Amino acid sequence: VLEEKASQRRAHSQRDQILSKLASQIESYKEELARVKQAAAAAEAARRRTSAGREELDSLRQALEARRHDETELEQSLKSIAADTERAKHSHKERMEQLEARRQQALLQHQELQAKRSEEQQQLHQLQSQRLELE
Repeated sequence: VLEEKASQRRAHSQRDQILSKLASQIESYKEELARVKQAAAAAEAARRRTSAGREELDSLRQALEARRHDETELEQSLKSIAADTERAKHSHKERMEQLEARRQQALLQHQELQAKRSEEQQQLHQLQSQRLELE
């Protein structure tokens, strides 16, 4: 009976040791599981930040492309306006030269007419003087 009790004590002792080891391992697994859960949460947060960063990068690229397109359009518009301005300046210069030539021509014609008028007035004056002398 003593032997049987000793055998039971040994069995209980072995069982307690095994249960203690199991409890320790379960606690260790629990801690490891908490670390893995924390690492998974950190990885998920990093994935979300990366995804948000990629979306922001895509948005910035689209905005940059739109600005480049706008800049190209503005440059083309500016070149077109500059060309139009140069054509208008050239046309204006030609028109001014034409008007100046017409003005010079009109001035010469006016001077010729004034000279002719003056000559005609002198002739008229001479004729009137001759008429008075004849009368």
